[in-house]
Amino acid sequence: MISRSGFLVFSVVLFVILASCTKDQVNTFTLPSVYRFNTPSLDSKSIFVIDPGTKNIRMISDTLGSFNRGNKEIADSLNRIILTEFLSERLETVMFNNSEDATLTFGRLDTVGTPDKIVDLKEIKTKYKLSGNQVVFTDFPQYLIFLNNEFLELDYCQELTLRSAKLSTGGSQKKYYKRPCTSDLPRDIVSRIVSSEPGVKYDTISLEYVKYIYSKY
Repeated sequence: MISRSGFLVFSVVLFVILASCTKDQVNTFTLPSVYRFNTPSLDSKSIFVIDPGTKNIRMISDTLGSFNRGNKEIADSLNRIILTEFLSERLETVMFNNSEDATLTFGRLDTVGTPDKIVDLKEIKTKYKLSGNQVVFTDFPQYLIFLNNEFLELDYCQELTLRSAKLSTGGSQKKYYKRPCTSDLPRDIVSRIVSSEPGVKYDTISLEYVKYIYSKY
């Protein structure tokens, strides 16, 4: 028969064992490991109004005319842009060979024939380091890539901006632009756009963050 004190000791030991087992089940960053492109995902959107004269920038709620677009319309626009990019070149896989070296494989989408397939274009070997959950590649320092979901996914951030500018002939012109994310602060991105093109009279800029998600295989 177990005494009360013996039962308490047994309970504590059992708890420690169970806690250890639970902790062991948490995914970790293992090497080598391969992450392959899975899907794009709209993460967030922000809309800014710009005074063409003073260049003052103001963030607004999502209620401004043609910029107040439903998620389906945004998704359709993004899909067209992403498809055009993928027909040319995209980052297809990321392989972490060891604690210092990685291999990035770029490919393009081949839609000739059935089914569609990815054609490898080039492999680039590069050094990398982890800064928290951010992956910093020596040869691609501009890439904002993060390990997420208990190291089961890589998120490669893309910024897409729909820019409206006033024309000297009257009216306005809207155009989409895409590039790897340069900041996780939307206002900073819009400020950079406005200040880098002083001759353009922007009145509205919509910023959408899109994650390219790479899954571990």
